Amino acid sequence: LTFAAGTVLCAQGAAFASDKSEQSRPNVLLVVFDDLNDWVKPLSDAPSATPNLSAFARESAVFTQASTASPVCNPSRVALLTGVHPTVSGIYNNAQVYPRVDHWIKDARNLPQHFRDNGYIAAGYGKIFHHRHVEAYENADIWTPGYYAPWNLEKEEALPEAAEMRIEIPGLKRHFGRLPDDWDRDDPSKMQQDTLNTLSAVNFLNGAHDKPFFLALGIYRPHTHWYAARRYWDKFPREKIALAEGVKEGDLDDVPPYGRLLAYADAGDKRSPEDYADLKAMPEFAERAPFMRNLRQDYLVDHDLYKDAQRAYLASVAYADDMFGRVMAALEASGYADNTIVVVVSDHGYHLGEKEHWHKSTMWERSMRVPFMIRDVRPGRRNVRINTPVSLLDVFPTLVDMTGINAPKHDLNGVDLAPVLSGERRDRGRPVVSTLYRGFHSVRNDQYRFIRYPDGTTELYDMQKDPWEWSNLSGNDRYAPIVKELSSWVPSAEEETVGHVGDKAP
Repeated sequence: LTFAAGTVLCAQGAAFASDKSEQSRPNVLLVVFDDLNDWVKPLSDAPSATPNLSAFARESAVFTQASTASPVCNPSRVALLTGVHPTVSGIYNNAQVYPRVDHWIKDARNLPQHFRDNGYIAAGYGKIFHHRHVEAYENADIWTPGYYAPWNLEKEEALPEAAEMRIEIPGLKRHFGRLPDDWDRDDPSKMQQDTLNTLSAVNFLNGAHDKPFFLALGIYRPHTHWYAARRYWDKFPREKIALAEGVKEGDLDDVPPYGRLLAYADAGDKRSPEDYADLKAMPEFAERAPFMRNLRQDYLVDHDLYKDAQRAYLASVAYADDMFGRVMAALEASGYADNTIVVVVSDHGYHLGEKEHWHKSTMWERSMRVPFMIRDVRPGRRNVRINTPVSLLDVFPTLVDMTGINAPKHDLNGVDLAPVLSGERRDRGRPVVSTLYRGFHSVRNDQYRFIRYPDGTTELYDMQKDPWEWSNLSGNDRYAPIVKELSSWVPSAEEETVGHVGDKAP
């Protein structure tokens, strides 16, 4: 297996792994992408360029129907790293600073802490937890001292000044662009955060460690704003960009008002869902554009920006894949490859025009479905495609089983997938429940995705026959038994949205 190795990040010689007697337990490398949907070669035929993820998939178990616990960055990451569902933790939005919340969840030992408790070095580079209020995470005693570098918002916001091409979306605080081709190569002053953090992970792998390690790398791209070097843009000529397969005009016609609210409204929009009941009566998008976070497909098309936006997203995905390839090349060149479990996930999916939406934060498959792959190093490993629906909540209990460490003291809401990886079981055993906010729930089983909103309105899609969710079946009496069955999995109890200790609001 060959992974691409960049100029700066090539290993300068093999690292020396610890003596086996001192490192009997496997290491863990967790790679978390941000906003990476299923437009990667292991999961779809989308026009992306992800050779390193594809190479990794050939040596891994690939979960083809993985869902996030929440289609929002912060709650998704808290759920992944604590193993606790949003309806139990009370973490539903990006404004909640996890180490400061007034709830027991802040004291639950998260993944890096739990591995530290079990004798591991815990190293983290980039956006792993959410990036707001970095000092709160630095003071939370999460990582082994000296082995942590957070994602840097200030350096990210400086990128547009270096761009050789910048594209603005009229009326919105949204932009993307192309960096010169000398970016992310040799000059540290011309490296994005992902490059610098990948370099830190590579340097860690090049070192000798006398303990097993839990190494987490957070790759920020393809999160907005989409800035990537020219060589990544050049992989996707504008004239060859086509409409995404799942884009369909009128896709929201059979969607309840709450669904339209998620597709169209900004988080700060104070309108009620009823204002979205009649699409023809809605105000023109341009009138609401200054308040919009979520970009509408027709707005991009009308301004001839659709191809540019898709191209920028694809360029960012290609850049992120390159970073992944570099850290994997370093792992292969080290002495750790044969004793390191590698887990690859994204925090949630992303719409590229499907459901007339460009963002996440919806209950549909485009927001929920994520890449999730595990390369196992234990004897008898199986490199297979696993089609049973699974959740990112399952990562914590699965790693506990695979590494043989003690279980945490708090209850984990996910499922141990080790028996599925070994072939002992064929499925997860129960549907996957994902939650956006209180009252916004999605249930995914082998065939259907069911959605229920706070007012009791619902959607149901046959994902085998209708993978783009074009036909809402929930009002069809023929599917009433399926609606009833999947409704039974909707959480009956939901924790309130928790605030902050001492009113330390973000």
